[in-house]
Amino acid sequence: MKKGDKVKVIGGRNEVGQPTLIDKNGVIEGLGTKYVVKGKETREVFVNFLYWGTHLFNDYHLKKI
Repeated sequence: MKKGDKVKVIGGRNEVGQPTLIDKNGVIEGLGTKYVVKGKETREVFVNFLYWGTHLFNDYHLKKI
């Protein structure tokens, strides 16, 4: 995934509002820190949604469309 890619939210439970964004489409605004979660490398991804603003997800909560 890279800045400008269109993505669909397929998960997320950490940030306020994430569960309501499941199945919504957005555009990657930026990429954050890389780190390891449960033995898998992940990266923070900032996604902008037309009506809901920018939210932070882990890359495994997103699917490129």
